[in-house]
Amino acid sequence: MVNNDIVQKLWNLCDVLRDDGINYSDYVTELVLLLFIKMEYENTQSGVMAAHKLPEYARWNYLASLSGLNLLNEYRAMLLKLSAHPDPLISAIYRDAQTRLREPRHLEHLIKSLDGLDWFSAQKDGLGDLYEGLLEKNASETKSGAGQYFNRAR
Repeated sequence: MVNNDIVQKLWNLCDVLRDDGINYSDYVTELVLLLFIKMEYENTQSGVMAAHKLPEYARWNYLASLSGLNLLNEYRAMLLKLSAHPDPLISAIYRDAQTRLREPRHLEHLIKSLDGLDWFSAQKDGLGDLYEGLLEKNASETKSGAGQYFNRAR
């Protein structure tokens, strides 16, 4: 799977975010918060990283084992704890992080969908390319959305 395919699959997950009332400007942030956790887990599982950098409460397999309101509440608490993590990189990534998700089923759907993507092919091309691809999609959607709004307002 090439990066463009992964970017498109990630962008398709934005429908889930939109259904939860999340704005275009927050799509990329919501996905990236989960992606960091997923990538750390996969890198550790594959041996790319010798050990987990994230605490047990913030690991992918823990999140994936939860469901319903318990999942959403644990995820919110996890983001808060990570923002105060002693590792400066982790605390910088999660500084002021919060989810705007309100429906636990949407978070569950995102986690299951992210589980199904082939991340190792993406790593060869660079995860920065995925992030840039999402930002480009977001920018083009924001422009077209604003244009539609202004055209309807006339």
